[in-house]
Order: sequence, then structure tokens, then C-alpha cells
Amino acid sequence: MQAAAKKLGLDVQPIGYAGTPASWQEAAQVIGRNRPDALFQLDCTTMPFQAIVDFALEHRIPTMSPHSFWPRSGGFVAYGPDLSDMARRAAAYVDKILKGAKPADLPVELPTKFELIVNLKTAKALGLSVPQSFLVRADDVIR
Repeated sequence: MQAAAKKLGLDVQPIGYAGTPASWQEAAQVIGRNRPDALFQLDCTTMPFQAIVDFALEHRIPTMSPHSFWPRSGGFVAYGPDLSDMARRAAAYVDKILKGAKPADLPVELPTKFELIVNLKTAKALGLSVPQSFLVRADDVIR
């Protein structure tokens, strides 16, 4: 991410988080001091995502995540693999294995279907305008 950001002239500042409430409070203090232009949330498995969304809204910081639940919970944008599609494809693998296929013989597959979700209510709360050209590409627009 940092290499891609550098090519675009952007500055990425990773913020560590250890999965505890105290760690989130430390991260929130760093974010509050640095006042970034945006937050990109990679891992939502241990993060208090609703606390992050609420914090970002309170501090008027746009957020993005690869997880579709992010904008549905008040975040700004999500772009990432369609998890429902991945689950269906995983079921096909399970079927093959139950029918005798060796897992080691099955090819590793990368996601093929991605989804873009935009929350216009959040955009309005942040004072952002979203170009129509962006909205027409979205798989879901939360109004």
C-alpha cells in the first residue's frame, strides 16, 4: 500500500492496533492528533469497527474498507471481494473434497467478483460530494 501511495503522491501512516480497547484508544489519539485526510481500514476481524466509524464521523474523516458491512454501518466506502460469492465458491470446493478430491490437487482461486458500496448519507454528513460517474459504478448506493 505504501509503494502504491508513494506513486500517487500520497502519504500513508500505518496505525498499529493490538485488538484491545486500550489499544484502540491509543490509535484514536494518534488519529485525532494527526488529522488524516482519510482512514483505510484493512482488518475488521479484531477492530471495534463501529467505534472507528463513529469516531471518523465525529471527526469528519472519510473511511474506506474492503468489507461491505463498513458503509452499511455508517462508513463512507467499501471496495473489496464479494464475500457471498466467495462463500458459494468455497462450497463448491467442499463438495469436490467430499466427493473424494484431494485438497492439495485443487487450484487456489483468487476472488473474481468485487463490489463497490457507497454511503451517501455519510458523504453528506462529511460534506463530501460524490461524482455521478463514481455512483454509476457502485454495486450499492446507500441513500
